[in-house]
Amino acid sequence: MNMKKNLSLLIVCLLALGFFLLTSLTIIANQPEGAYYLWSSPDESANYYFTLNYAISGELSVFDRAGVVSQGWTSPRSLRNDMGFLKPVSFPGIILVYGSIASFLGLAFIPFLTPLFAAFGIIIFYFLVRRFFRDMVALWSAFLLAFFPVYIYYSVRAMFHNVLFIVLLLAGLYLLSSAISKINKKKKVDLLESIKNRDVDTKIKFDFKEVLAKLNKKIVKFLSIGDDTNRWLSFISSFFAGVFIGLALITRTSEALWLLPLLFLIWLFYAHRFGLIRLLLFLAGLFLAWLPAAYYNQILYGSYFYGGYNELNSSIDEISQIGTDLVLGFNLSYLQGLLNKLETIIFYFGFKPLQSLEMFQAYIIKMFPLIFWSGAFGFIILMIRSFKRPKKKIILYLLGGLLISAFLIFYYGSWKFNDNPDVTRATIGNSYTRYWLPIYLWLMPLSAWFLVRFSEALFRSKKIVKKWRQNLAFIFQAIFIFIYLSGSLFFVFFGSEEGLIYSSYSKLKDKKTADLVLNNTEKNAVIINRYNDKYFFPQRRVIMATFPDDDLTEIVSRIIDFYPLYYFYFRLGEVDLNYLNERRLAPHNLKITPLIMTGADTYLYRLEKLNKVEDGVDENLDTEDLNIEDLDIEGSISTQ
Repeated sequence: MNMKKNLSLLIVCLLALGFFLLTSLTIIANQPEGAYYLWSSPDESANYYFTLNYAISGELSVFDRAGVVSQGWTSPRSLRNDMGFLKPVSFPGIILVYGSIASFLGLAFIPFLTPLFAAFGIIIFYFLVRRFFRDMVALWSAFLLAFFPVYIYYSVRAMFHNVLFIVLLLAGLYLLSSAISKINKKKKVDLLESIKNRDVDTKIKFDFKEVLAKLNKKIVKFLSIGDDTNRWLSFISSFFAGVFIGLALITRTSEALWLLPLLFLIWLFYAHRFGLIRLLLFLAGLFLAWLPAAYYNQILYGSYFYGGYNELNSSIDEISQIGTDLVLGFNLSYLQGLLNKLETIIFYFGFKPLQSLEMFQAYIIKMFPLIFWSGAFGFIILMIRSFKRPKKKIILYLLGGLLISAFLIFYYGSWKFNDNPDVTRATIGNSYTRYWLPIYLWLMPLSAWFLVRFSEALFRSKKIVKKWRQNLAFIFQAIFIFIYLSGSLFFVFFGSEEGLIYSSYSKLKDKKTADLVLNNTEKNAVIINRYNDKYFFPQRRVIMATFPDDDLTEIVSRIIDFYPLYYFYFRLGEVDLNYLNERRLAPHNLKITPLIMTGADTYLYRLEKLNKVEDGVDENLDTEDLNIEDLDIEGSISTQ
């Protein structure tokens, strides 16, 4: 049995290594030449930018005086500009974790940290599944994860935080399960046990010295590593389980809505065995991991609990107020009103069950039918078996997974994501797939369990020679996995317009356009554009808008005194240009002129003053002093 487990572990490690090489090479192939990596979304670009900044300077914000002049307009998406300070909008976990690692290993490793974590995630997933099911189920589950299209896709799109969150959570849950499994119920220590079970005469007899001696013996045993190593390993596992789950929470704090109830459910199942000391150690680890995020939240946003999302901050304030109201004025009718209010706070973007079920069908059932249907059958059969022969860990697995799946489906399914320009298309790049990663991972062991049980039942006939039954079952399982991995690899690379091959082609095309713009603009230039900030920032400052806009035009007339200004937009005809110059811009002493054609239908325009007058430019605003330029990103990467 041990040989089989060792062989399975070796296969999983090789699988993880292959996964790391595949995703890393795909990242390299997807990147155009040049030191600064080009990402496909503003979220990735922002996370990469601040990770670089944190690794170099140890800071999570960058001061840019242009933000003061522009009153906060010079900011790309996924960043916020507070009085000239550029700050991350997203959760800080990925920046803190990757930035800390990059400060030691070098900036060039940043794009490959997600593939590395994801590879370790496959190994951790194998060990975690083995806590619930047998080794063969864990092995096939590792294969299902390693070739799962969403896991590959968001490991290649390496500056999204979903894969990092999943891996940190898996590590925390595995350590938590390890802590529970190492507790020996028969030898559980109770410091008061010597008093309770004392063999004394029930009369007035009480030997105080005897009680102290027994109590002392218990304390010595409790503190002795040699007497019970497993107890101490369970303490260490409890602490680090809290650390990893805490890191997962600061990586995606919004997931606390379902993760904290899941942890509470686990505690309910194992509260007696887990005990108070392990609980305190777990909470201490959780608190320790949360401290860095709390520190930077206080500095950046003025509260230990706030983040870059104003909507989330408002929800935190309202939940806090609800807690206060419950203490001050508790009654049933008031409680009902507060619960209704809490529902609207949690489902901030609405509660739309029909839309949620529609998204569930599109992004789980139709997109990954093999995983869903085999997992669904596995769930049903395991539920039936649990009624007959209940096992606590299996019931916890089924119940916990069902509850978090239901929450995630109705929570994120009620939102409307349009990551794909074609809103009618359900593609792998839409946010539902990364938000529903926990559901996919929960289904995988159920799918693998069903596969193993079904194949064994298929070849159980006595007509088949006994020694061949297991071999035939294995061959059947291997064929299923091969079909799965072949379809998965095709889907993730070629399966849609957001497949990795098409994304690579699109990125190279966009890089050529970006290079034209960057080569024809000054380093201190500001480029007004609508959706191309991810290609221009941070090499250039950007304003996200369609020009002209009445409010923006006033800002532009102020910025132009200090910084070169450009507009990247679709090709404008002569009539449109004349209208803009004569009717819209002339009153503001501005004009727009075509500079260069950057694509089949895109142009770069220069904005200038009609009458250039020396306005006494403040020398302190020269961009050589700006921190945004001081990062020296290309030099930093090439020299480390």
